[in-house]
Amino acid sequence: VKLVLVCILFVNCTACAFIGLSCQVDCGNRMPTSKEYRESLYWVLYTLSSVGYGDVEVPTDEAKILAMVLFVVTILVNSWLVGKITSSMVTLDTAGEQREMMRRTMQVISHVDMPNSIVEDILSLQNHLLGEKMHLNSFIDVVSMLPEPLQHTLSLYFRVQHLNMIELFRGISGPSKIAIANC
Repeated sequence: VKLVLVCILFVNCTACAFIGLSCQVDCGNRMPTSKEYRESLYWVLYTLSSVGYGDVEVPTDEAKILAMVLFVVTILVNSWLVGKITSSMVTLDTAGEQREMMRRTMQVISHVDMPNSIVEDILSLQNHLLGEKMHLNSFIDVVSMLPEPLQHTLSLYFRVQHLNMIELFRGISGPSKIAIANC
């Protein structure tokens, strides 16, 4: 709303300046007509839109200078606007990729009964890496960026889990399984 009001005010002021500079030649001492205001408004809007039909003449040197300034402003505003739109699209795309990566990580974690401390460390690191705009393709990418001690703990945890699947090792105590997994 604020941007729209600023744009309307800018267009109106520019149209009035165009009338004032144009009337130095045509108007004499009389007030500009509503037709002249409409023509100047038309000129400002088509100039701002970069269409520029050329059907409204710029009668004075001062009006031509105003027109040139308006051309430059239009180029800058259009460039800024395209940049903002592009940036928004990239940000939306990146946010979607980050959500997808978190979903995939949670999917991997949900299939494995990991201790909460390890899950929290993994998710914390992944959040940090995604916040730093690092591109992660898989859960393995996240694990490879974990600090070495945490990688070792996670690897040890998975090896113990594998030992638990083997009938021979099911009756062995936890510390013994960890010792075997460390071999």
